[in-house]
Amino acid sequence: MRQRITLAASLVALLLASTAHAYLFQSVTVADALSRGNAWIKDNPNRAEGYFFLGGINASAWAKGTTAKEAEVEVASFGGANDPPRFVPWNSIMFPRNAGLEITPEAQKYLSESITGYRKAVELDPNNPRYHLALAWSLEEAAHANLKPDAAISGAQPELTADERRQCETAIALLGKSDYAQREQATKTLAALMPRDAELLLAVKTDDPEVTARVASILQGYWLAQAAGHYRQAYQQSVENDLKTDRYDAEADNTVSVKAGERLLLLLPKQPAPAPDEIKKIEHSLQVIKAKPQTAHFSW
Repeated sequence: MRQRITLAASLVALLLASTAHAYLFQSVTVADALSRGNAWIKDNPNRAEGYFFLGGINASAWAKGTTAKEAEVEVASFGGANDPPRFVPWNSIMFPRNAGLEITPEAQKYLSESITGYRKAVELDPNNPRYHLALAWSLEEAAHANLKPDAAISGAQPELTADERRQCETAIALLGKSDYAQREQATKTLAALMPRDAELLLAVKTDDPEVTARVASILQGYWLAQAAGHYRQAYQQSVENDLKTDRYDAEADNTVSVKAGERLLLLLPKQPAPAPDEIKKIEHSLQVIKAKPQTAHFSW
């Protein structure tokens, strides 16, 4: 495990030779980090870095569970007032969540705000593959959080028409029918109207395990399709440069195409129309990148 040198205040100042700025590496509470991020965004509302930072802190809080507000996160920032808060370079933005943690409304709120922050960062800087990677990860996490894809998360959506609402209600009623073809068609109808019919799906109350499983599958499928789209963006925007480099940097998310490509290899076969050629190309590119000598990192 990487060794750290920590002061009593958990603060490390590193002067980087390549810049006149001093990086400040610090452990702070989630609440403090969110406060700092929001304050910076207030002064810099059109810079993507602040929203990316805010998305990441919320994602970290989601991963940490119910006591997240007082949990600590490692952050880094430049000393200059105009420089945004950042994450420490050795931590991945793909924060793993313990599967045993309870999914509370507070945890869902953190995840929702993570997606909102990352979406804003992508909107302001759509060609940053790291932003797409982070957004994709939170969207993938949403597939397992019973999260409602509201306007703040998925963008404004037109309301269901009266006819579409009737279609949804009919389809929901058919999910538990004994006829397999009817169940399959009903599932396709509901999936095609996502995310606009999400509220109706989340309101379904049933003891029928078949209906429960199909509703969950529709909701999860929506989030996973969204995630795959942003993993694809992250991969496509970074793979050419990663193939050109002499070394493979395996630390954290430094080689975005590998992180995004690995998730795509898991998600694409589960999509309605997987592209075999795309999967083969990703597999080949990752094999080439990982075969390179690895970048060495200093421990301290």
